[in-house]
Amino acid sequence: MWRPENRILNTIDKEVLIEIRNSQKGSSQVPKALQKIHEDLIFEWREDENKVVRTRAISRIEELIKTKDVIVAVGSSGSGKSTAIHHVALRLHNEEGYNIVPVHSPEEIIQYCEPKNKQVFVIDDVCGKSTIDLGLINRWETLSTDIQKMIEDHKVKILLSCRRYIYLDRSFEGLELLSKTACDFVSNYSLTEFERNQIARIYLTEKINRCSYFFAYPISVIRSDLDLLRKATDQTTLATMSLFIVFNNSLDENILSRSHSMTKLLEDISDHFHLQARFSIKVVKSELQKLEMSYVKKTVTTYKILHDKIYDIFLSFCGEHFFDLVLEVSHRDVIHDRFVLESIKNENQILTKDENDITVPDMEENHYFKRILKDIQKGFIKDIFRNRQFKYLSFRNKLFQYIRHELDIKKVLLDVSSEELSNMLLSMTRQCYWDMVPILLTEHVDVNVRDWKGTPLYFALEKGNVGISKLLLDHQADPNIKGWLEKGSQTPLHIAVNNGNIDLVKLLLTRNANVNVQSNFIRKETPLQVALQHQNDNIVKLLLDHKANCNLYCKFTKPPLYEAVSQGNPNLTLLLLNHMADPNICDKNSRDTPLHVASSQGNIDIVKILLDHKADLTIKNELGETPLFRAIEKNYTDVVKLQLETKSDLNICNNENESLLFKASRMCHTDIVKLLLENNCDSNICNKKNESPLFISSMFGHTDTVKLLLEHNCDPYICNDMNISPLFAASENGHTDIVRLLLEHNSDPNKCNNDNMSPLFAASKNGHIDIVRLLLEHRFDSNICNDNNISPLFAASENGHTDIVKLLLEHNTDHKK
Repeated sequence: MWRPENRILNTIDKEVLIEIRNSQKGSSQVPKALQKIHEDLIFEWREDENKVVRTRAISRIEELIKTKDVIVAVGSSGSGKSTAIHHVALRLHNEEGYNIVPVHSPEEIIQYCEPKNKQVFVIDDVCGKSTIDLGLINRWETLSTDIQKMIEDHKVKILLSCRRYIYLDRSFEGLELLSKTACDFVSNYSLTEFERNQIARIYLTEKINRCSYFFAYPISVIRSDLDLLRKATDQTTLATMSLFIVFNNSLDENILSRSHSMTKLLEDISDHFHLQARFSIKVVKSELQKLEMSYVKKTVTTYKILHDKIYDIFLSFCGEHFFDLVLEVSHRDVIHDRFVLESIKNENQILTKDENDITVPDMEENHYFKRILKDIQKGFIKDIFRNRQFKYLSFRNKLFQYIRHELDIKKVLLDVSSEELSNMLLSMTRQCYWDMVPILLTEHVDVNVRDWKGTPLYFALEKGNVGISKLLLDHQADPNIKGWLEKGSQTPLHIAVNNGNIDLVKLLLTRNANVNVQSNFIRKETPLQVALQHQNDNIVKLLLDHKANCNLYCKFTKPPLYEAVSQGNPNLTLLLLNHMADPNICDKNSRDTPLHVASSQGNIDIVKILLDHKADLTIKNELGETPLFRAIEKNYTDVVKLQLETKSDLNICNNENESLLFKASRMCHTDIVKLLLENNCDSNICNKKNESPLFISSMFGHTDTVKLLLEHNCDPYICNDMNISPLFAASENGHTDIVRLLLEHNSDPNKCNNDNMSPLFAASKNGHIDIVRLLLEHRFDSNICNDNNISPLFAASENGHTDIVKLLLEHNTDHKK
């Protein structure tokens, strides 16, 4: 491995280093000391470039980065995630001039962002390495909106890697910014046999007859090698490697000093190995230099085991053969990430199986808890709640049973900052670890801490936990606080109502929950509107008894009364009206009133209720139609009768100047036409095209309606704005019976339209022979021509209607026209 202290830079190296330094100078937000670290890290990536095999996964990320700004490489340890995003970042730098900024958190992205420069931020293990880091999840949730704004101009790219089981965790799913675009190195873009062989030829320094064997059984190969070190007469190499367990695979060479703590650590480690010489700092340094050729790499001043996967295997190997040592000296992250109680494994078959787990036998459980207690006493209290086994109630019960015997956990928590403790409480309620809530409710915890979705109270209510909800309220939880996401959060009362939990609704209302608060969703619904949507009569009544406003709504929602009527629920309708709901309230889009809706549905019971509560029959919607129009349109005769009894204006018209009679006539609702005529409506009101009810009925062939209209003195001479008479419309469309009726009522058979086309012309042209015969019998002038001097005879002849031609000639039609 290349190291800056033992190599002279050649010309190309110097040019590369200068290029990197110049590119990083543009990122003035990055402190100079950190820029130097970035330069060294990026230089190492460049050194590794000659070992990069262009896999399908790398090609996929290169393709995605052209159109996407945030990409997550998802896969297991050792699948090539980090190599891929480093390679793509370098390519963006070389080909498009992006500055590379390696970071560890969303805060650093915001801190180091230079709006005027092209930047690619690179984060490995974005939300945790061995287990999901809920603290990081919370911070990503908080800052996602700001980061989204930063990348809108497409000058900023973000490349991340994430282990697959963390990516699939339900906590990660809520991070839309990160979960939107991913490249899966395990399923869709896993290594092919060809890619594996290419990688093997580059990395394997010793000949292996079958390269594929190493990829198929990497753990077996590495464990066999480690077992040789364990069985060696001198175990100094293995003892040295155990230091990586102490420092969680990040051993800074500055630690290797002659301090008392390091000397004591080496003495403790040496007790577990067979060593032929004193295990000193000098020996450790010498061993590390040897290991650089195989298991260890050095990055600037930090030693690491070559790859995370190899570290995982080594850690598991030591856990199996040197359990006491690992438990005694391990870094605290190893304690909460790698150990699993055997009893937990047996109880929970769904526990994610990892062949590199360190299993704690039943007889060693107290030994394990003692080590956790030791970390607590050192101030690492948060690590309790980050333990990968914490999701299991049996583990929590065992752990806290042990801790309670040794110390007062409440007193210990007093040493945790209010912010950290509050976030723990939020995390526990979000994950439904209800047994932890009483423990965390100390004097300095902020019970109203919130994330994008809500507070601890919100999550307790969401899961229907009455006891915890009451406990939180007893500790001054505010029932009116929403999540911080501007357009996506609800209050605790909203969620309780939505879940139909009347006990929780009662509890919140007795604790002064705002009954009229609106959600942060675009719809801005009140709890009453939510209850009505679920048709929960009991909760609706409860909310109304606590002064819920029946008339509160926005343009994206329906008024409460409107909702109840739409559902056809007379009980809720009456309940709302008795609590001062406005019977004439309008939908802000359609301008429909509840009476419009009830009339449209033909719900006579609700119509009666609304009319009894002074619903106004004359209110028009955006189409200019009163409720009676709706009843007529749907042919609800009983509803029409009921509204006619209230002395409605029968001659009212909509925006097209269509009357009630016009609407009924057009729809051929004969019974309603009869009702309207019997109630003395004006039968000759025309629409904006000057079409009368008789005209529209004649045109559409509604014979019974035409008969009724004529019996009630509807004027057959009224023509539309193109001077088309009812007789012409009926003749043109082939409605023989209607033509006969109109002629019997003295319609003028010679009345022509604006183009001087007569009814006979229209019937002849369209081949309606019976109508032609009728018209001729009524002394129609068969020689009238249109404006183009075309006669009915010519029109019939031109369209091939031979029988009509013959008929016209028999009636002395001038064949010259």
